[in-house]
Amino acid sequence: MKIVFAVLLIFLLAGSAGAVVDPDPNSLGVYFDLDADVNYLDVAPDTEFWAYVTLTNPTWDHVMAFEFGFELVVPAGMEGMIFRLADTLPPTSVSCDPGPGVLQGHYINGMGLPYPTNEATVLVKWCFLTIAPMTIEFLLGPSSLPSLPDGLPVIMNDDHVLMSVGVSSGDVNLSVAEVNTGHQPVAAESVTWGQVKSLYR
Repeated sequence: MKIVFAVLLIFLLAGSAGAVVDPDPNSLGVYFDLDADVNYLDVAPDTEFWAYVTLTNPTWDHVMAFEFGFELVVPAGMEGMIFRLADTLPPTSVSCDPGPGVLQGHYINGMGLPYPTNEATVLVKWCFLTIAPMTIEFLLGPSSLPSLPDGLPVIMNDDHVLMSVGVSSGDVNLSVAEVNTGHQPVAAESVTWGQVKSLYR
């Protein structure tokens, strides 16, 4: 009976997460699909791929502004072998800062009109191309001119209140998405079969 209950618990834990990888509310991540399900990708050189900076599970109906910093970590000496072909922002988005670099920078953007949210709200769309095999790690954090002091990305909600939001890795020093590394970033603590069994010993 304990084994049957443990198996049921695993299915419940697996099904309790939302449709997005990161179940936490008000979290910013980088994903390779529009539904925020894919945060790992294997991609060959000379192949375009899209990455989406996405706010998941927001607890308000509209975004009025956003700010965050980003860094792409690539192997030393390969910094010139990755290109950003597109950098697309929401309609009516107005940048309050010069455009970011390919490998690092920040966005400080306001909206001309309230931007509606859903479970996976895309704030920035990037298209990349590499010309050599390489690994890429995506990190998100505060902008270089943060509006709030707690070292996190910031969103202005539909009440015009500035709010810090988390990052999908849980730590601004850990990658939120990876390319060609051979392992997927962990958005939330996973439960192993051994951990579940240990509950019933």
